[in-house]
Amino acid sequence: MFDSIIKFLKGDKTPKDGLTQKQREAIVDLLIVAMYADKNSVLAENDTVIAQIEKLDWDSGISIELYIDTSTSRVRNAIKDEAGTEKFILEIGSRLETRAAAEKAMGICSTVVKMSGKNGEDFLRKTESLLIR
Repeated sequence: MFDSIIKFLKGDKTPKDGLTQKQREAIVDLLIVAMYADKNSVLAENDTVIAQIEKLDWDSGISIELYIDTSTSRVRNAIKDEAGTEKFILEIGSRLETRAAAEKAMGICSTVVKMSGKNGEDFLRKTESLLIR
């Protein structure tokens, strides 16, 4: 009985995106890498990243805004060279945990990267080869 009351008061917390919080955080990191990887971030790309992030069922003790700030700092440090970028993407892949989550991340990421033209296509190919195995 108490379980029913608690469930009612908390509301339905079942995530609709089918992801764990760890996977959501990995996707946010990947989107930020995608945005900065071509070193040519445009406002439309930023707006698309925010729109994609807002679709995630964020369920963390910290706000999404704070996570984005922290992630942006980590991404900027990680992508100073190609080896650092590759290492960071592999780490993202380990947090995605499943092929389905990696495929979902690539789908979301491609929405952002399409705005980058040829450089974006190269980034998608390299990233997909690192994430989906």
